[in-house]
Amino acid sequence: MELPQVILRKKNRESVRALHPWVYKSDIEKIEGDPGPGDIVCVRSPKNNVIGYGCINRASEIAVRLLSREAFHPNTDFFIQRIKAAFDYRKKWIHGTDAYRVVHSEGDFLPGLIIDRYADTVVAQFLTLGMDIRRDIIVEAVTEVLKPKGIYERSDVHVRKYESLEPKKGWISGAGETEVRIEENGVRFIVDIENGHKTGFYLDQRANRKLIAPYVAGKDVLDCFSYTGSFAVAAAAAGARSARCIDASEDAVRLAARNAELNACADRCRFQAGNVFDELKKYDKEGRRYDVIFLDPPSFTKNKASVDEAYRGYKEINLRALKMLKDGGYLLTSTCSHHVTDEMFRDMLKDAAEDARKTVRVIARGAQAIDHPVVLSIPETEYLKAYLVQVS
Repeated sequence: MELPQVILRKKNRESVRALHPWVYKSDIEKIEGDPGPGDIVCVRSPKNNVIGYGCINRASEIAVRLLSREAFHPNTDFFIQRIKAAFDYRKKWIHGTDAYRVVHSEGDFLPGLIIDRYADTVVAQFLTLGMDIRRDIIVEAVTEVLKPKGIYERSDVHVRKYESLEPKKGWISGAGETEVRIEENGVRFIVDIENGHKTGFYLDQRANRKLIAPYVAGKDVLDCFSYTGSFAVAAAAAGARSARCIDASEDAVRLAARNAELNACADRCRFQAGNVFDELKKYDKEGRRYDVIFLDPPSFTKNKASVDEAYRGYKEINLRALKMLKDGGYLLTSTCSHHVTDEMFRDMLKDAAEDARKTVRVIARGAQAIDHPVVLSIPETEYLKAYLVQVS
């Protein structure tokens, strides 16, 4: 059966020709055939050359998401092959943890699909129509490759509305506890897969949590936007003298305290629910000083239009943190926004250091963990930037 054909306009985005998997409505000249929502279509250039094959959703601004440059059948075997390839990649590079991302959407050539593993439980997100209507065969493929005790769905995210999809959450295969215990580099954490941020844990910061270990022994640590305390608890486990967490969520702060207890370091940890911007101002006025500060804020911008505002937000918290560091202290600061470029983030940090009248030396440049792969032809796959700096 011949596939519907999507013919591109003569003038379209350069990225379509550069192997980017997104085809916007504005890129399309015409559609030949009558594809249904989520159906597989063939995308062709204005000269009728095949560009690739993907899922169509006319209700979305991203009308087609390419899955392959060659014809394929989107059956269970296809997803088994893709998920196994992603899993094999992780087995080569990821050690010392039983929690990691198995499928990173476009980064693993399955746009709109997230598969995270937490010990013997899998959490899945179906972010696009093409993946959502194939959830049954994807669940079958995940079960075949990963053999989890249960698969929990966390498709309760705002991006689904752009695909005209309703939020969904709950067990879709098997069942079990929604609090899962994991281990990362010898540190144990409780993950709330039902109500936690993302799929329950910031897996993408794994390498940066390990990065700070040599710098925290005997130090006083402040963990801002701490969520469930992963940086603070990791620091305490590595020998920090004290660790204080601040997060806006009281539930997250309570779970952070439990994580400290789980690692026998609760006596050196303190937890506070509050607005980080307000608390940093207060701490600065009180003259509090720390040896190490972590800044892991949520994304301050979801689009290019608000980048300037985000810049000001990042600068404010970094300025406050730099002023509160003792001479020779360390700041690990990060942004998880794709729209904030590395150059922009570095400039922000330089501006904040100048205003704080501090000299900043870069010790290390951090990024998202290796299980969140970056594809050079898909800039959106690179989002997390981090700097570990020393202050004098």
